[in-house]
Amino acid sequence: SDVRPLRLGDLGKVQVGQDVHAIGHPFGEAWSYTKGIVSQVRFNYEWESEEDHLKHRADVVQTQTPINPGNSGGPLFNDAGEIVGVNAFGSLQGSGVSFAIAPTEVRRVLAMTSDRLAAKAQVAGSKTGKCDEPVRLATERNRKDDATVFLLDADCNGRADSGLVVPDSNARPIFLFIDANENGKNETVYVDKNHDMKFDYVVYDTNEDGKADLIGYDLNDELEPGRVVLART
Repeated sequence: SDVRPLRLGDLGKVQVGQDVHAIGHPFGEAWSYTKGIVSQVRFNYEWESEEDHLKHRADVVQTQTPINPGNSGGPLFNDAGEIVGVNAFGSLQGSGVSFAIAPTEVRRVLAMTSDRLAAKAQVAGSKTGKCDEPVRLATERNRKDDATVFLLDADCNGRADSGLVVPDSNARPIFLFIDANENGKNETVYVDKNHDMKFDYVVYDTNEDGKADLIGYDLNDELEPGRVVLART
């Protein structure tokens, strides 16, 4: 009853040179603590895993924190005890270079409502025009550099038809924009007000005039509303 979840920090507040802390079980040594500093924040970083040579891409926090096998999957903290990364891998070319998966990526994975493994459907070779899961086409920062935008392809035609916007600040909601007919106008917008990885309601612009027409509440696992009301004008 006295266990409380740790808070995810804001990537936008992570500064080069700030202190960070890691706990883990390096080489099987339980609950070891190490301290280091942030070297850089790298967006859309690409790397290849050593074991299976799978290619990965994500926002990462580069640190000078001693990380060894057994630390992977453990938290990287700031001085306030917030998680600013999940320790993942180090550089094979030199010592003192470690990487942690950024909290923006953690929020993205937690927001998934389906299989959290790698997307089963790929754009190449798709003949049905439908995906088992959306394919992420790109990850970028917004113009104000205070949110991460994930461009998605839900029908496997190679074009983005939706976008997930995850602000660095928990005070701002997460938005999922849907442009089903791919005409550059979002007719459906899902809103997660409190970053609990569950959408609270959905807004419909049925005539694509840029104004809300309907609002749906009580969303189920398929994001279908149980109650729909007219939007206030």
